[in-house]
Amino acid sequence: MQKVFLQGVEVYAFIPFVTIKNRVQIGINVGGGVASVKGTIHQTRDTTNTFFPPTGPPQVSTQHEEETLPANEVFLSLEPLGKVEAMAAFIIVPGLKAKISAGFNMPSAIAFRIGAVYLIGAK
Repeated sequence: MQKVFLQGVEVYAFIPFVTIKNRVQIGINVGGGVASVKGTIHQTRDTTNTFFPPTGPPQVSTQHEEETLPANEVFLSLEPLGKVEAMAAFIIVPGLKAKISAGFNMPSAIAFRIGAVYLIGAK
């Protein structure tokens, strides 16, 4: 793959189950969206065939093929995006919140994220 990436939109929501002393929230983060695939894919195929004639030594033939395709011809034109994660959010100081999450993120697999949000002007 050469410079392959997804470009799209994802909408998500944090659904808290528990709030502890107005400083910690524990819940799930769910989301979904769509993205188009950009970039190119270079494919190489090597095939080896062996033929065993009734008399004489085996005969071996090899075939080498290469092709370069746009990534959107190999993958779906619109790839679905989705996430279901366990998340905890911590208010460190007024205006600064840290988030830690882990879970399933499609089209990837298991993901772990740490992030921070600063609200300018918060008191």
